[in-house]
Amino acid sequence: MSKHYVSNDIVRGDLVNLINGLDLGKKWIIEIKRQTKKRSTSQNSWLWACHKVVALDTGNSVDEIHSIVKKELLPKQYIEFDGDEIEVDGTTTGLSKAQWSEFMTEYAAWAAQYGIMLPHPEDQGR
Repeated sequence: MSKHYVSNDIVRGDLVNLINGLDLGKKWIIEIKRQTKKRSTSQNSWLWACHKVVALDTGNSVDEIHSIVKKELLPKQYIEFDGDEIEVDGTTTGLSKAQWSEFMTEYAAWAAQYGIMLPHPEDQGR
């Protein structure tokens, strides 16, 4: 799979040529989406601080909490492998800032079900 960033007419033309050259005897998936800003380093630090709070409360490791939260709160992804689609847990890596905010709201609600209050981002660094 390749990813292309379209920022001018030349790149757009190259992609049109690429699409026109596809072997129609095979199936292709073409996804076009607008590039969005990714989360910041401070947002990423906040996520892991939240994982630490949950881990201390539950006795799990922060990596285990990260895996559990991804499985519980993120949509599944599918990866093509050897002609089959394999279901894998979602990832926080590609979330836009808006998706990130929604994810963290869901995370806080999920943790609250277990009586765990997640720290606020303003509490970072205190």
